[in-house]
Amino acid sequence: MTEYIKGEKVSPIRCTEIKKSLINQFTDSNKQAPLIWLKLNQKPNRITPEEAMKIKFPQEEVLFYLERSSKMFKTNITDIQTYIKKLDPWIELDAYIFDESLSWLAIITHEDDWLTIGL
Repeated sequence: MTEYIKGEKVSPIRCTEIKKSLINQFTDSNKQAPLIWLKLNQKPNRITPEEAMKIKFPQEEVLFYLERSSKMFKTNITDIQTYIKKLDPWIELDAYIFDESLSWLAIITHEDDWLTIGL
């Protein structure tokens, strides 16, 4: 996979802290699954990648968490969209876009779906 390198990489310790908050906010602790998005505590809105590129995010500066590599970046929506558009179709990506308020969440799944909560 082409590695995401835009923005500022969040330190591993801070990444773990933010990830815990993300999990506490959006998942059901009683569900057992290997990926965060499979344990959601509310029904997300499922949209196509084309629809996702038109989302009006609450802000340009966001956090981008790549679950398979356990890396997080402070970055912007434009750079994330450019990265996603350039990915080869066989690349499996499970990633999360959100801000530190955790009032909304956009999820990119390896099934080529986007899921949103609060957007």
